[in-house]
Amino acid sequence: MLVPSRRNWTEDVSACQALVNAGAIDAASRVAVAAEKRRTAVEVANCFVRIKEIESFANVEQKRLGELGATERCRISETERSKRSDRMAGVAEVSVKEGARTQREAVKAWQHVSNHATTVHAHVAEAQLRHSWLNFSAWDKLVGAQSSDAHDRRC
Repeated sequence: MLVPSRRNWTEDVSACQALVNAGAIDAASRVAVAAEKRRTAVEVANCFVRIKEIESFANVEQKRLGELGATERCRISETERSKRSDRMAGVAEVSVKEGARTQREAVKAWQHVSNHATTVHAHVAEAQLRHSWLNFSAWDKLVGAQSSDAHDRRC
């Protein structure tokens, strides 16, 4: 600290004013530093609030995208299941049509075989009748010839 000397009163006043000014500057400087620290603390707090806000938005967006992805996967799965069901229905329809066609063809084949068998049986029966008729005719001729021989002998 400066001790004023009695040499020059104006010098002492200017020295005192310099001291007061230095103290005021020091105090003002301290006030400015404290104010700056408070502003810095407030700005840091505002930055933390903004970071939390952005993190919150990011979490919401992540959940939204996750749900959107799950919904899309479910939609794709259901679409594929629907396609498989349509293909299975088409296969079943073709199978039923082919089964009915096969059944109709089998019935036609049995009818053809039955008609052919009936025709063959008729031919066989006719052949048997002819054969038996021929045998009967031959028998009749034979019997008739013998009976005419016997009749001739009697007469």
